[in-house]
Amino acid sequence: MIKLVNRENPDILAFMIKTQMEQEDVDWLVERIDQKYSRTKTAVSLYVKFEDFEELTLSTYWEYFKMLLEYVIDLIKSVKKVAVVTANAALRKNLNIEFMLIPTVSCKTFDIEEDHESLEWLEK
Repeated sequence: MIKLVNRENPDILAFMIKTQMEQEDVDWLVERIDQKYSRTKTAVSLYVKFEDFEELTLSTYWEYFKMLLEYVIDLIKSVKKVAVVTANAALRKNLNIEFMLIPTVSCKTFDIEEDHESLEWLEK
């Protein structure tokens, strides 16, 4: 499940993802990013918090990667920074690796206790 969350900074598009993601969630997320980019004509800063996210097995990791892969071109043009907050160390590690493949998007992952730092990093 994914939902839009309100942040004080209107320049940051913020989402919370609980338990797991489905293709419809990814489609919805990308649509929100496209809408924000279309309105502002500037690359979007994303805040994504994973809460109670499922343990990643190799097969679930591959499924999530494939879901996002079709949107890489869109992400390159419309996203400049992504801050990911999660207690799941494996997810933080995997996302850091994935975003290395998209050099135009700056991604940094944070543990739950570093939530405030993630917003500060996005605002720089």
